[in-house]
Amino acid sequence: MEVRDECLSDILVGLQEKENLLVRQISGIQEELKLKKKILTSDDVRSKKFMLNVLETRLNRQKKESNRISNLAEKKIKSDPRLLQVLG
Repeated sequence: MEVRDECLSDILVGLQEKENLLVRQISGIQEELKLKKKILTSDDVRSKKFMLNVLETRLNRQKKESNRISNLAEKKIKSDPRLLQVLG
């Protein structure tokens, strides 16, 4: 059981790190827009808003994929012949 739990934990940590990175990027752009809105040109603001939209879309996709990947990983780990001997 420990091997399975370690495998799943590593996968889940990696997925969570990807989500956290996207959240930090979104927060950074939002903060930059808030602080520099008066000095940014309209093209810069549009560009930043576009990037926010892209990152938010990626974050939503990542969340959906995280669920799918973790479920798939659990199934694979449970059916892996190398681990069946260990898991019993």
